[in-house]
Amino acid sequence: MKNCNCILVTPNNEEWEIPYYELEHFCKKIVCDFIFAKKQKFKESLDRKKKFYEFQKNYRSFSPYFDFVFLELGYKLKKPFLIPDSILVFQEINGIIYYYAKYFKEKEFLSSYNRECINAPLFIQANEKNIICKSLNQFCYQIPDSYITELGKIIYLNSFITTHDFWANLWIHNYLMSSKEFCEKYVSLINEDFIYRGMGLLLQKEKLWLRLARGGYGEYLIAANKTDITLGQQQCISYIEKKYQRVLICK
Repeated sequence: MKNCNCILVTPNNEEWEIPYYELEHFCKKIVCDFIFAKKQKFKESLDRKKKFYEFQKNYRSFSPYFDFVFLELGYKLKKPFLIPDSILVFQEINGIIYYYAKYFKEKEFLSSYNRECINAPLFIQANEKNIICKSLNQFCYQIPDSYITELGKIIYLNSFITTHDFWANLWIHNYLMSSKEFCEKYVSLINEDFIYRGMGLLLQKEKLWLRLARGGYGEYLIAANKTDITLGQQQCISYIEKKYQRVLICK
């Protein structure tokens, strides 16, 4: 099996090699050590608690620890998404933080497609302002490209990239950080193109979400395995069929 390890780099440039599926646990520990560090004054501890509280109150769908460690405490990550010879960097664009995989070695074997993707964002900050989750009746007109959750909600991200694969990366990364079983499954599938092209399909299989998109003739395309559709999703499909009529369900 391929190596599942990533490398955490501290603000002092110490490197800790750990399994990717323990990354969430390590981030929690780093935050706890930051708040309750020894040899700090009581007021300093309170200030640190307040800083983390203010940061984490904007998180509900995901835990705040990863973002806090990398955005506020100055840690770095080598091999994000297990991409060799890369390090995670971030950039703010229109008020939203995007994470990128920056290569620190020349990779001559990369396909032309991957050369174009080297500087493409991997995922965005996981706070609630970046996650759009709505009921169908909240849309007055067209429904945007999105996923349909198992409960029949419409979900997508507030990002300048509007592809299902890019949106999926946020959930995939969360699984990678916390599930050994998922991480092992991921490394058995990964290849150079999969990083950027296969995430949507993997998310659909993992969460049983459906992919919703507009077709070239204005019809709604729903990617689904008909045997795995939940009651909430079926109600959602029925609503779309009734209101918009032109619906095509495909695998």
